Amino acid sequence: MTHSFPVRVYYEDTDFSGIVYHANYLKSIERGRSEGVRGCGVVQGALKADQGTGFAGRKGVRDFLKAAS
Repeated sequence: MTHSFPVRVYYEDTDFSGIVYHANYLKSIERGRSEGVRGCGVVQGALKADQGTGFAGRKGVRDFLKAAS
């Protein structure tokens, strides 16, 4: 299964040189994960309300290949 999540980079996401600030990659990754779960038909708010459970990130590993700008 493949999931694609296009991301627009805003000026506020970058440092003074126009490169995405490293912590903002995590925001994009989390948004992509949420959209992937939604794409599988899971409504996270309903899952929490109905079953008292949800998804949480426990560990993140990043391998930077090139800067986003």
